[in-house]
Amino acid sequence: MVVTTRRRDTALLGHGRRIVDVGTFTEAEAEAYLTGIVGQRTRLLDGAAELAAALGCLPLALAQAAAYMLDRNLSCTAYLERLTDRRRRLAAVPPENAALPDSHRAGGRDVVDIRRARQPVGTDGNGGSPARAGGPTQRRRNSC
Repeated sequence: MVVTTRRRDTALLGHGRRIVDVGTFTEAEAEAYLTGIVGQRTRLLDGAAELAAALGCLPLALAQAAAYMLDRNLSCTAYLERLTDRRRRLAAVPPENAALPDSHRAGGRDVVDIRRARQPVGTDGNGGSPARAGGPTQRRRNSC
């Protein structure tokens, strides 16, 4: 079993556990990783440097992003737009049924329906704060 965390406390130490520190990629390594993953679908690399920077060049974040991009044929730019779109809330974007195992399909819809039912009208679902209109917020982009 593999567990990922940024925690460093002694609760992680124990019999049979092995901690492996994994650092971040450099900018060049992150772009090379994405290039290797997308293979011949080079148009998906549009915006690779910006995506790598936004994800902090974290290998696990880049792996997840690359898998999502390949499944949906999205460029790095399109993925980053979805990632930073603050107008869409989790309850509003349930997974497609085809992406869930049979036993989870109904349950996933039920959870989303419950979440929507509990969300007060006119709020963004974040503790009752007023919903914000307009486009996605701009994030400060740091290089890796």
